[in-house]
Amino acid sequence: MSPHKWRRGRHLELHLADGRIEQVPDPVEDLLTQTPGSLTDDAAADLLRLDATLLLLSRKLRDDGETAAKTVIQLRAGLRPRAVDPHLSASDALTGHALLVEQLDDVMITAEILREFVICLGLVDGPLAEAAAGWQREPAPPAGVEVFLDADQFVSDDPRRGQRATWGGTVLGGIEEWGTQWRREPDDRPGALEPTGISGTWSIGYIPATMELYAVHRETHQPRTVWLLGHAFTMADIANVLSPVLPSMRAPNSILLIAETVRAARRPRLVRPPTTAA
Repeated sequence: MSPHKWRRGRHLELHLADGRIEQVPDPVEDLLTQTPGSLTDDAAADLLRLDATLLLLSRKLRDDGETAAKTVIQLRAGLRPRAVDPHLSASDALTGHALLVEQLDDVMITAEILREFVICLGLVDGPLAEAAAGWQREPAPPAGVEVFLDADQFVSDDPRRGQRATWGGTVLGGIEEWGTQWRREPDDRPGALEPTGISGTWSIGYIPATMELYAVHRETHQPRTVWLLGHAFTMADIANVLSPVLPSMRAPNSILLIAETVRAARRPRLVRPPTTAA
């Protein structure tokens, strides 16, 4: 349980373990105080749970908004799918779409305020510090990572990366023993709304034949993107490199932490300067 505690007075305050007292920003305070069960004895868990709730809500609003936009286009074209209310006009559909866009904007702003609040706490350990570090990582592939659109492209680039499947085809032949729920925004899949309820969709793997370490994104209805993280690693190397970061698998953007760790562990090749004639 987190050592940080809530105190309710005129405003909601977060009492940190180091003695500091921080006032909670208004939109975050409103959600925490007006939603039953949102305030518990574990302030860190409450904040992370709220972040997960906002993530789940933003996903739903974005999906609903895309559906509403398609409905507007169809109605304006004189089409009316079966799933659309027979009495819904194009004007009303447009109003409904605009409302969803506004709600999504409000949710995203509140999520940004919550994350900025947690980041500015400047904590050095614990779940809030780990989350703050993850939120500040850039989710784009970092320098030194080679990206493949899917596993088939990854294997075809070097057939040694594949192995024969029982059904006769060729599949990615890596050993994936270092977790299957590494996280990267926006690939996370919200599950139960608990601090650890957000499931990552990335796995870490190793190919003995090529001595390569990779990360693969596995998600329904999406390409299985592969990141080639590094070359020339032995199994012993991988154990030494990954062991310190394995406990951080459920942290935001943890797959980027893996990429940074692998990059830092790579050994530079010795480059000899050219000799000049005497």
